[in-house]
Formats: sequence, structure tokens, C-alpha cells
Amino acid sequence: MIGLLAAVPGDPRALRQLQRLGFADPAAALANLHALAPTPFDGELLAPVLPRLLGEIQAAPDPDMALNNLERLAAHSERAAFFRLLDAHPGAIHLLARLGGTSQVLADTLRRYSHLFLWLLEPWTMRQWLRDDLEEELRQSTAAFSRAEARWNALRRFKYRQLLRIGCRDILGDADLTVTTEELSRLADVCLETARRWACSSSTSAMSWCTSCSRRCASTTTSRSCGASRGRGRSGPVPSRRPPSSRSSDQCA
Repeated sequence: MIGLLAAVPGDPRALRQLQRLGFADPAAALANLHALAPTPFDGELLAPVLPRLLGEIQAAPDPDMALNNLERLAAHSERAAFFRLLDAHPGAIHLLARLGGTSQVLADTLRRYSHLFLWLLEPWTMRQWLRDDLEEELRQSTAAFSRAEARWNALRRFKYRQLLRIGCRDILGDADLTVTTEELSRLADVCLETARRWACSSSTSAMSWCTSCSRRCASTTTSRSCGASRGRGRSGPVPSRRPPSSRSSDQCA
């Protein structure tokens, strides 16, 4: 196994070994191993875990995809810390092999948010989350942001983080179809309710009550759009209008 890291590209023995391990494209697998440990120091760190790593990848639904996704994740991580984590944590290699060899979408999400790898290895993370758990996590994730754009970005990160967690639980067999469906439904409810509340709050704050014409006018265009402005210069008073029904505001309550 260790000889694979030192094998030259196209080495027949290395290619046969990788083929026996279940790789459909041994040449690409060997190239991925070389890219995984591009320096001698990286090779020294990877060598102790390589047999276990290849064993887990061999058991993955798609070994070629699993190894390719592992190399891409390592490229977005600090390699020394990444390899030490693989060696130290008993579930790290199994998680990466199963995730990377099953779902390209989830593997891409983990690569994009590589800091979530440690989060996924926490026991309290890989459990069933109830609605209260999701709402509290979202509240903490967005509390530090006052600008609307930053809050929407935080909501987006929360969604991807939770989708990754739910998907990993499904792939690892920690949740059956019923539980996975329930968790996805709860996540959608929390995200949509939060988005609706923010949208309504933004819409409400952007409007102001125009006392001159007894109707609601956009605060930035009151002088141009309200009846008082249009009636300026008339000899008679502007006719009063009935305030809008409270039902419109109730919709965002």
C-alpha cells in the first residue's frame, strides 16, 4: 500500500493493485493518490492511514468517485491537520468514503464548506434535530448580523449545513427514510418561515403611513405619490380616504 505513493505514473504493478481494490480507472486513482500527498512530508503523514483509507474506499458504492472527492477535499484543507484527523478519529475515514462515493452533491457541499467536516464528526451533530433545535441554531447563526444581505447569506449557510448533516445520516444508515423525510420537512418549514418573516418585516419597514392622505405610501416616494402632493394648489381640501383594512398587516403577523 505504501508503495503506491511512490509509484511512478503508469506503474503496471500499482495499476493492477488499484484495479484489484475496485477502481474502474486505476490510472486516475493513482494520479489522485499522488495529488493527495504531493510532498514527501504529506506522504509520511498519509502512509499510516493509507491501508485503512483504501479499504474504506473499496467498500464505497463508487471507489473512483470517493477517492477523487477525498483528494479535492484535501486540496481545500490544511493537509497536515487533515491527515492527522483521519488518523486520530475512528469515524472520519468511513464518513468521507461513504459520503464521497455516494453523493456528488453532498461531497461538493463539504468541499465548499470544508470546516464542517469537524462539525459532522461531533456526536451531538449526527442526531435527529427537532424544530426547536433548528430554530435555535438558526437564531444563533444569524444573531450577529444586522444587514439584510448578511442575514440571508447566514440563512443560506444554515440550510446547506443542515442538508449535509441530514444527507450524511441517511448515507451512514443512522436514519431511515421516514426520519430523513421528517427532518427535511422540518428544515424546509424553518427556512421558509424565517424567510417569510424577514420579507414581511422588510416590506413593513419600507412603508410609512401618510397622514395627509390617510393611506400608506412608500416612504421614499411619498412626496411624489401621495394624494396630498397631487392636491397641492387645489382650492379645496384633499378628500379623506378610508384607512386600509388591518387584514393586510395581519398577513405578515
